[in-house]
Amino acid sequence: MNFFTANKIETSYDGISSLPPYSGVSIDTRTLMPGELFIALDGNNFKGHQFVQEALKKGACAAVQSFEAPFVDSRVFLVKDPLAVLQNIAQQHRKIIKGVCYAVTGSVGKTTTKEGLAHVLKHFGKTYASASSYNNHIGVPLSIANCPAETQYTVFEIGTNHPGEISPLVSYVNPDVSVLTSICEAHIENFENLQSIAQEKFEIFSGKIGILPTHCPFKALLDQKDIHWITYGMNEGDVHVEYLNEVNSILRVKTPWGALTYRPSSFCPHWIEGNLGILAALLSEKIDLQKAAESLSSFFPLKGRGALMHYDTLNITCIDESYNAAPLAMRACIQAFGVRDVPGRKILLLGEMGELGDHGPKLHKDLTNYIENVKAAHIFLVGKLFEESAKILSKKGHSVYWGMEIFSLFNALKSLLISSDTLLVKGKNAAKMNKIFQFLEEWNNSKKNQEI
Repeated sequence: MNFFTANKIETSYDGISSLPPYSGVSIDTRTLMPGELFIALDGNNFKGHQFVQEALKKGACAAVQSFEAPFVDSRVFLVKDPLAVLQNIAQQHRKIIKGVCYAVTGSVGKTTTKEGLAHVLKHFGKTYASASSYNNHIGVPLSIANCPAETQYTVFEIGTNHPGEISPLVSYVNPDVSVLTSICEAHIENFENLQSIAQEKFEIFSGKIGILPTHCPFKALLDQKDIHWITYGMNEGDVHVEYLNEVNSILRVKTPWGALTYRPSSFCPHWIEGNLGILAALLSEKIDLQKAAESLSSFFPLKGRGALMHYDTLNITCIDESYNAAPLAMRACIQAFGVRDVPGRKILLLGEMGELGDHGPKLHKDLTNYIENVKAAHIFLVGKLFEESAKILSKKGHSVYWGMEIFSLFNALKSLLISSDTLLVKGKNAAKMNKIFQFLEEWNNSKKNQEI
C-alpha cells in the first residue's frame, strides 16, 4: 500500500502541524477504505461531521472536521475549513506527481474526452483519471489528492457553472496539456453571454500546450497566450478527417505526423469530433499514434452519454444520452439520430435542458426544426420548457405527448412502443430521463416471464 506522509505534504496551518501517514483521502464513509484520511465536509445537503465516528470505525487513520467532536479522540483534527485542508493537500501532492498532466474542460463532452484519453494512455503507461464527473471545487482536489505519485499520465476534468471557478481549479491541476471541447450555452443563466462562457473556459489554458476546436468561438481572445496550439475539427485543423467510410467502418485522420487509420466505435459526428480532440491531445507525446488511434476502436459511448441499451424480449433499443443536456449536445444528438439507420421506427424522448435562464424558452423552441427532421413516429417531451414546442409540433400533425414529469408518460409509451423501435433518450439530470430504463427493464422482464 502506498502511503502519503506528512513529510511530503505540508498542512502546517489552520491548527494542523502534521497528519499521520494515510493511503488516500475520503469524503464519503460509504466508499472509505482502511488507512484513508477522512475529511468531513459540511454543506446544505451533507453533514460530514456526523460521520466521523463511523469513518474511524471503518479504519480511517484520522479525520478532519470543523465541528467540535462530541467525543475525545486524538485522531480527530479540528479546523476552521476542512475544504481548505483538502485543497491544500491537493496542491502539495500535485508537486510530487511527475507524469504528464492533462486537463479537460468545455460545455459538452468533457467526461467522454477525459475517459477517452485515459482509455488510450493506459496502453502506454500507468494512467490515472478523475472518477465520474469529479470536476468541481471538491472533486478536482479530491482527485488530485488520490493520484499515485508514480503515475505516468494523469487526466483531470474541470467544470464550471459560474464565472471564476475554472482558474483556481486549474491552479490545483497545473496541466501540461489543456484540452477544450466545444463551447455552447450550457449554464448560460449564470453568465452574461456566450462570450463570457468562452472566457471562463479559456482559463484552462495555463500549460505549455493547448488543444481546441478549429472553429472555437471567440478564439481571438487567446491571441495573447504564449502556448503551442493544436486544433482539431471534422474538416479543418491540425487533426481532421481525411476519409470516412461508414459502410466499411473506416476512418482516416490527417495529423501533422501523418495519417492514422482505424475503426471508431461510432460514426456519430459529435463522437468522431471527440475522437479527433483526443488524438490532437496525444500529438505531443512520444507514443505510437497509430496504436493510439486503434485503441479508440475499443472505446465506446459511456452510460448516459450515448451507450446503447437493448431490451431483448421487447426488441427495443435505446440510445442513452440521459446524463445531461446542453443546447449544442441536444442539437447534435437529435441530428445524429435523424440520419441514423435503425431497424424500425424512431422515437424521441426528450427532457428539458437546464440552467439556461431567460434563454430557455427560445433555445427549446429552436429545437423544433431539429425534432421535425428526425421524422419520428412518436415524440415524447418532458418539462415546462418543452410545452410550447409540444403544441407547435402537435399543430403540424406530429404524434406528440407532453408531460411535466417522465413518469406521466410511461403509460403512453407502453401503449405505443412496438418491436424494433429505437428511442433517443436525452434531457437534464433533474428531468430524471434515466428512469425510462428501469421502466423498460421491468416491462421486459415481465414479458419474458410471461413467455416462460
